[in-house]
Amino acid sequence: MIRAARLAAHQKNYEKAISLLDRISEQGRKQLGGGWESWRWSYAASAAVAQFRRGDRSSMNRIITATPEAIRGFVQIAVAQALVKAGDPDSAFDLLTEARKRLAQSSGTEVVDGYFSLMHQYESLAPIDTVNVFMKLLRHLIVSRNQTRKGAKVLELNQVCCQTIYSWVLTMCPFCYLRRMSQE
Repeated sequence: MIRAARLAAHQKNYEKAISLLDRISEQGRKQLGGGWESWRWSYAASAAVAQFRRGDRSSMNRIITATPEAIRGFVQIAVAQALVKAGDPDSAFDLLTEARKRLAQSSGTEVVDGYFSLMHQYESLAPIDTVNVFMKLLRHLIVSRNQTRKGAKVLELNQVCCQTIYSWVLTMCPFCYLRRMSQE
């Protein structure tokens, strides 16, 4: 089933790829680790963007809505990026707002990547909100560290992530950082 889904995606038949992935049982999905989720949101994002480029927003929204709740935020972020490139920042901002809410309710290591993508999008659309997304990411890292507690590797990983993010805020978004500090 996975091979068929990947072949369909390679042929840019993303909706068929999604359909094939959705046929995999819950047990099969667990055996794939995070692979199923990764493929599923990636193909949904590609399908939604393809529909958007065809001018079919209702199909784009249908694909986003049909994506499982736990991974829908990743699709929304990817589609928002396409909307920004097409000159529709208002719709992109709406999707990012929803994605931000979904990420706040999510768990797992892939959420960190989602927050990085969100920060990148917010930087161009709403720079002052970038710091708020950064703070949510830090909270997520702290909570995941406290929940996992698998030793020094988790702490070390979180410290590296925090240092990377902190550097990003200082170099890429100094206005946001300084404004946030002046408000506190």
